[in-house]
Amino acid sequence: SDVAKYIETNILQLAPAKFDVQSASYEVSETELGTSLLVTITLTNSGEVEGVPEEMKVILTDAQNQPLVTWPLDTAGQIIAPGETSQLYTRLFEPPADFSQLRVLVR
Repeated sequence: SDVAKYIETNILQLAPAKFDVQSASYEVSETELGTSLLVTITLTNSGEVEGVPEEMKVILTDAQNQPLVTWPLDTAGQIIAPGETSQLYTRLFEPPADFSQLRVLVR
C-alpha cells in the first residue's frame, strides 16, 4: 500500500525496490501455431523492500539495433523480495525473420 511504502522509504529510510535485468534469452521453436519465440528474463530486486516492476517491455531489434517489435510484459503479481531473483516468461508468435537482438526495459 502507499502508506506502507511511505513508512518504508521515509521513516525507515529503506531503499525502494530496484529491478535489474540479469539476463534475457530466447528460444525459437516450431509449433502448430507457427514459429514461437519464448523469452526468459531473469530479474533481480537490488532494493531493500519488496516490489513489483511498474513496467516492462521486450524489444526485438535488427542488426542496426533498430526496434522491429515491442510488447509489454504483464508484471501483475510478480512481487520480488529484496535480494531475490525471479524469472519471467513471455512468448511471441511469428517473430520478424530479420531480428538479431533482444532488449528488455524495466522500470
